[in-house]
Amino acid sequence: PEFRTSNSLEKFRLLRKGMSVDEVTQLIGQPTQITGATELLMIYRPNTAIEIHIKMSPTLMSAQQITRDTVFDLVIN
Repeated sequence: PEFRTSNSLEKFRLLRKGMSVDEVTQLIGQPTQITGATELLMIYRPNTAIEIHIKMSPTLMSAQQITRDTVFDLVIN
C-alpha cells in the first residue's frame, strides 16, 4: 500500500530533516520504541502492517515507512 492512502499516517508526511526530537514528538507523539546511543532510532507502529523508523543524530536525519515487502522514504529533502 502506498503511504498516502492512510489518513492515520498523514502526519508523518510533515516530517522534515533538521527537526528536533521535541518537534517530532509534538507532531507525531511518543514512539513505541527508542533504541540507539549516538544515533537515536525512534520506532512508531501506527498499525500491525507498518513501522515508521525515524533516525535522529541529534536532529531528524531520515524517516522510513517499512512494511513486509517495501521501504519508503518519507523525508526526501
